[in-house]
Amino acid sequence: MCSPEGGRAGAEQIAADPQVLGVIGTSCSAAAVAASPVISEAGLVMVSPSNTSPLLTSDLGGNASPDHHPGYFRVSNNDLYQARAVADFCYNELGLGRMAAVDDGDPYTTALVSAFASAFGDIGGEVTATSTIEKGATDMTSVLAEFAESGPDGIFWPLFEGEGTPFAEQVRAFEGLEGVTLITGAALLVSEFLGTPQSEGMYFAGPETDLGSNVNESTGKSAAFSPPTAALRPLRTGPTPTTPRRCCSAPSRRPPRKTAGPCGSTAPPCPCQPGSRRRAGGR
Repeated sequence: MCSPEGGRAGAEQIAADPQVLGVIGTSCSAAAVAASPVISEAGLVMVSPSNTSPLLTSDLGGNASPDHHPGYFRVSNNDLYQARAVADFCYNELGLGRMAAVDDGDPYTTALVSAFASAFGDIGGEVTATSTIEKGATDMTSVLAEFAESGPDGIFWPLFEGEGTPFAEQVRAFEGLEGVTLITGAALLVSEFLGTPQSEGMYFAGPETDLGSNVNESTGKSAAFSPPTAALRPLRTGPTPTTPRRCCSAPSRRPPRKTAGPCGSTAPPCPCQPGSRRRAGGR
């Protein structure tokens, strides 16, 4: 399990090995917050392929976070971009004026929910309620009751599989929340969750992978790959498309318009995509 305890223990072991020149990791932001100071103090460089919490680097103005340490780098986008794009998609694309949000207390979900609430309020939306559940929790009654009482149009819940699965199972059957729009994060873009009935009909926020003809301004190179031959299909129970093709896609008669530019463009990366069998996106 990716955790602060595991991150620190792994970092201490690495720092004690004189043969280590650098680190690729961690896989989740919670581990990185604990590992980064240890790796930095050892004089090593750490490059993460998937950390996205704003706590690890800076705000969008380039002001360093207190949890940023020299030698830490990442290649995933800052979740402040994702929060803005999800807020814009909810308010301007889906017409949701009232949103509730929940996190599990770790650096990834907490920072993302906080950034979403701020961005949603900035464009005119109302956050009716926010709540934190404990890691390992399976009974979501108290949180769902709070949300139902606040009367949201939708819920943003970027949880991991352990808590996200029971949340998804219970939210649709909870009185007062039957018709709310559900938007989760990249931590649930895994085949184990996507193969469950409760994953159907919701939105997933994650990195845009359809780069098209966009190129890096500095290198002139593109990370684009050959697109699959299959067209976009609605998310459904059972087998799912292996590569996302559009932004913020859920079952509908037509895919919604992209809310932001893909990676490689000057606009922030769009964070919403249909399900994928690959583990993708930020943590």
